[in-house]
Amino acid sequence: MINIINAGCGNFSSVRNWVNQYTSRVQIITNPKQYIKGPIILPGVSSSTQLMNNLRATGFETLLKELNSTGEKIIGICAGFQVLGVYTEEDVGTDCLNILPFKVSRLKDTFGVETTCTGWKKVNIKIKEQTLLKEDFKKKRVLRGEAYFNHEYGVSSNDYPLHNDYNYGISEGYYSHIINNNVYGFQFHPEKSSVFGRELLGILR
Repeated sequence: MINIINAGCGNFSSVRNWVNQYTSRVQIITNPKQYIKGPIILPGVSSSTQLMNNLRATGFETLLKELNSTGEKIIGICAGFQVLGVYTEEDVGTDCLNILPFKVSRLKDTFGVETTCTGWKKVNIKIKEQTLLKEDFKKKRVLRGEAYFNHEYGVSSNDYPLHNDYNYGISEGYYSHIINNNVYGFQFHPEKSSVFGRELLGILR
């Protein structure tokens, strides 16, 4: 079963439509007790602080940490990716799930001026041997395509350089994705990324 979290915010319906292109075995869950074994998706399109607060209030924070410890696939999209980190400064700021080693800050250009990232950008996802991602795409070495981004906060690659054990991509100084073992984090929106998004449905295997 593919589980999509509805914690009171986020574009969970759009994510369900995306998953339905791959399988009908998908459910939107509003309570951790509804979870059925299988990948779990944490959608975006919300403030990461609001999303994190809602995850705590509904008990999903505990479920996600438990699933991470057992190696179940966790897929975070946009704000859902950002809360996988340690802390977000969005709104008043809050501690996050502490599953991936980064903090989220306001996007700034090379001159230090606040900016936004909206639109289509090229993304390359390298597929390393002996990883879950390689099991998802046995005949591929890299996934290439154009992905849709829409965010004002992100994870600076300058502030949080990652070890080579991580699978990651960088776009204009910020991480476009971070994949580590069973955790798949996408700053972009696979559900809005057309052909590239449909190819990424392979992670649900």
